[in-house]
Amino acid sequence: MCFLLTFSLRAQVATAYSFSATAGSFSAITGGTLLWNNTFDDNVSGAQTIPSFPFNGTNYTTMYVSANGFITFGSAPGGTEYTPLSSTATYARCISAFGQDLVNQSSGTRDVRWQTVGSETVIQWRGIRRYRNAFQTWGENYSFQIRLNHANGIIRVVYGPIAQGPANSTNMPQVGLRGPNNTFATNVNNVRVESGAETWAAPLAGNANNSTLRFTGASPAKSWSDGQTYTWTPPCVTPTATFSVVDNCGGGTFNVSMNLTAFGVGATGTLSYEVNGGSTVNQAVSALGTTSVGPFATTDVVTARFTNALPGCYHHGLHSDLQLPGGRGMCQRPGGGPLLLEQRSAHIRLHGRAREHGDAALRGWHDRSERHHPHL
Repeated sequence: MCFLLTFSLRAQVATAYSFSATAGSFSAITGGTLLWNNTFDDNVSGAQTIPSFPFNGTNYTTMYVSANGFITFGSAPGGTEYTPLSSTATYARCISAFGQDLVNQSSGTRDVRWQTVGSETVIQWRGIRRYRNAFQTWGENYSFQIRLNHANGIIRVVYGPIAQGPANSTNMPQVGLRGPNNTFATNVNNVRVESGAETWAAPLAGNANNSTLRFTGASPAKSWSDGQTYTWTPPCVTPTATFSVVDNCGGGTFNVSMNLTAFGVGATGTLSYEVNGGSTVNQAVSALGTTSVGPFATTDVVTARFTNALPGCYHHGLHSDLQLPGGRGMCQRPGGGPLLLEQRSAHIRLHGRAREHGDAALRGWHDRSERHHPHL
């Protein structure tokens, strides 16, 4: 059974990321950059160069990894930073999967590494336990990951198998996102599990910047199941694109030209179109500027839209009728009827193209504007 929990947290980190908790799967990485293995305690990496990752309105190409279960952007955290979300440290952004005082397990595979796999940069802690004191250790052994999708800005935390534990520790982890400071709730976007009916599979929204998740074998015992996944999805920032018709009147065809001036989210997207209600044709777009599709017959009806890398992120905006007046040297629609151009910001529908000669200028707009909310 797949359990899904979703809610919108109050924080303004990346203008209110939405959160969901789902049952997934943990896929360990074994390559990439090995930061530490066998023995590590309070280690912090230098700047790690990653593919550009959009987070809270800024694209980051470097990150810092803490052995204590979190990463930061902008600057490195201190080695003894164990509460990364409530901390007053001045790093610009933070993502915490299990923010606590962590060390390596005493035997077996234990390491911290990161690797870019497809469109995701994966940061992994494996063979981890919480620190107790210099003379005693907790009987714990578990793994987890932070996964950054640099195409669309989605953040996932995936928890792996618990080989041992959890112990009866009272040192509970902080999990979530932090912006440029620890102000709750505008810059902290976190979750919590306390002693009630809530679980790691169905956590509550954080109620303070230092909210934690109960992770213990003591009653009431709380821990995660292998594959437990937390996802923070950024809001839809709509792409900015304009569409135009490029007529070839003598040849009886036309093209559709899209000028993309902003992706909105990420740096890739898809120009999709249908001809006469047929199957959707998708064309990848990886650069700003003009993309053209066609040619189409003058009798074709073409519907086109641009969607950025965040699924479903395009804006329904302006609706307009375009009336082509007669005698202006333009391609005329058979029968002298109107050419309807329905534009939804980055979404356009083109009806009934012309067959006759003339220039390709579009004149005589009759604007029937109508605004709609974005589809997120």
